[in-house]
Amino acid sequence: MKYALYCVFTSPGEQGDALPSTARDRGVYLLENNGLCAAVAKVDPLKSSYELPEIISYHKVVESFFRRRTIIPFRFGAILDEEEEVLSLLEKNRARYTELLREIDGCAEFGIRIIDETGGQPHEKVTTPASAESQDSTSPGKAYLSRIRSQVQAESLLSEKHQATIEWCRTAFDGMYVKFAGEVSKGRGVGDESRGVLLSLYFLVRIDHMDPFQRAFSEIRAPGGHKIMLSGPWPPYNFVMPGTSSGKQSLPVFTDHA
Repeated sequence: MKYALYCVFTSPGEQGDALPSTARDRGVYLLENNGLCAAVAKVDPLKSSYELPEIISYHKVVESFFRRRTIIPFRFGAILDEEEEVLSLLEKNRARYTELLREIDGCAEFGIRIIDETGGQPHEKVTTPASAESQDSTSPGKAYLSRIRSQVQAESLLSEKHQATIEWCRTAFDGMYVKFAGEVSKGRGVGDESRGVLLSLYFLVRIDHMDPFQRAFSEIRAPGGHKIMLSGPWPPYNFVMPGTSSGKQSLPVFTDHA
């Protein structure tokens, strides 16, 4: 047997709340070490499934704890070999987990996705002067360097364009969030065809600012006619386990907002 880890939180003590029914139904129980609790469940690695229903069930358990208390949520697939490893994880990371729980106390995560379907091309067109093209045409090496230079210039303009969109979004929610994180990735069309650019932006929002945050979203319109979507409130996944996925450009993470 192995052990799936759902979340970590401060030990509730002897008079703590009973397990959420969603967690009990999944065979979840608690392991405690030095003031911290881990919600875990035994799993058979030979029968474990990574299909969508299993992933959804996992995150429903995490959300059932989140509705009751401040938690450090783990993503689906956090598996340890033995109970002793779970207890060791709590011991080794006690100071870090305690600080994280303090930082995210009373907060939830909202996600905003902005889809730029222009194919990731900046509105500004980068051109190579005619004289340079003429000179480069006589030298394959110079022509190659010219193409690379144009590509770098185009990517720079694209980065500036998306950074402007990100700053626009952050400004729209000024004073309503505690921290911000995000990433840029290529959108997907049919098959492996790239379709535009996806900006995934995450906001850590205090509970008393959740309604104003949602109202502010309902009143904004994304620049350039881009599609914009709001999700949440969720457990603060993107503010406890920093990291980037392959093929994604990281934006500033854990940026404190005054």
